[in-house]
Amino acid sequence: MRALFIITLLLPLAAASGQSGQKQITSLNEALELAYANNPLAVADSGKKKLTCQVKSSWFLLLFQIQKLKTLQTHQQYLHDLERVASLHYETGEIDYEQKSCLIRNVAEVETRTAISANNLDITSNRLRQLLFADIAVSPADSSLNTYQVVKGLAISGPMETELAAKTSDNALFINYTAFTRQKDIENLQLELDGFFIELQFFESAGLPHAATVLSKSLVKLKAEEYNYLEFSDKLSVVFKTRLSYLETLNKYNQTAILLEYYAY
Repeated sequence: MRALFIITLLLPLAAASGQSGQKQITSLNEALELAYANNPLAVADSGKKKLTCQVKSSWFLLLFQIQKLKTLQTHQQYLHDLERVASLHYETGEIDYEQKSCLIRNVAEVETRTAISANNLDITSNRLRQLLFADIAVSPADSSLNTYQVVKGLAISGPMETELAAKTSDNALFINYTAFTRQKDIENLQLELDGFFIELQFFESAGLPHAATVLSKSLVKLKAEEYNYLEFSDKLSVVFKTRLSYLETLNKYNQTAILLEYYAY
């Protein structure tokens, strides 16, 4: 899957809580290595497997939040440019107050969503630092968002499964039930993953190309004065709604794939 946007984020550097000679984390591998070194959950194999899942999940969520913020900022920039020109036309009486007021409302809405997105990015960064047990800057060298590739390794029982097995070693029925429900959970995750993949195919083949066409043609029509400012703003909403929906689906795919990897392999 191709990535739509690329952006790099450098977060403020604070004093590290765990041990780390690094100034920043720039890749998933670096994040995993630091988590294994610092986080006490990494002592047991089952704990290390769970920690791996959590770090991967947080890392890909971070990339998603970066891309989402970048998309909203691009939408916001279009609207700011539009609002600036519209304000000049309002002063000359070329557009009425209703058009100007609606445009101001649209700008405010996207600005609000952008601010919330930036806040969520900070939250995701902090949650990743919790897993790393280090107050360290997180600056992905490559912040493009692509589909996660499941790593098929040796399956290791999670801590809950190990505890259940110890408590119910003389209860074959319960053990079989646990194995059965686990298998169905894995099957459901695979089905969910397939569904998200189908959605991604739609976006890749039709949704995103259509959005690109709408944007390019709308810019031409705005310049030719075939669209007024509100019509162009509405077209922008369609374009960026599609882009954000794509990113949301890609994030769901990645989070499901990481969870499937944890339970199945």
